[in-house]
Amino acid sequence: MTEYVIDLDEDDWIGVPPGFPYVQWESAADWAADLAAHAVPDDAAERAVFEAMAISIASERPPQVDHTLWFTPLDGRAMGVAYLTVFRQENPGMSLDDLAVFGIESATPVQIGHFASEPFGEVAQSAATLWLSDVGGDSDDGVAGSIRTVGIADDMIFMLNAVDENLDVLAHMQQPMLALMESIRLLRTDAEMDQAAARFFGSAPGGAGR
Repeated sequence: MTEYVIDLDEDDWIGVPPGFPYVQWESAADWAADLAAHAVPDDAAERAVFEAMAISIASERPPQVDHTLWFTPLDGRAMGVAYLTVFRQENPGMSLDDLAVFGIESATPVQIGHFASEPFGEVAQSAATLWLSDVGGDSDDGVAGSIRTVGIADDMIFMLNAVDENLDVLAHMQQPMLALMESIRLLRTDAEMDQAAARFFGSAPGGAGR
């Protein structure tokens, strides 16, 4: 499988470690405390709230997800979480549109947009609504919004998913999710991999990559 790295825009995203211990952090609590100290240095009450959110997000990683990306924009827009899953393309006959709706049973008609992409040539982004009972919500009633952005490169599928009951959160996340997909760089040579590794180990507390 081709390796890759994600050059996250730190004005919008924080990469959540895949597990602990991780680099210099022994636990999710250690990572959250370090992150909160950097993100909210001057307000103890807000720092405590941010730290608790970080611990919660780091502790709730869905199975088969490769990256958890926390949408925490500096300009104060609503925060959310997106999950990136990368897997080999086993069925070349599936189109981007097929992948954008795969496994989604939407309560409303799915909307799909197509966008030119440097790393992928083209990406598709779907907007749907999911029944809360199907996504483990607190209630069996009502729906949550779903935004999925998907691209294919080197026979690998990159699928970025966000689900939230707050549709305003997802509206704010749509464009940043497209930008996040554009930040993915495929590493095809040993020199590119060595350079990416050197950058990764010098990254900030929220750094993400593979």
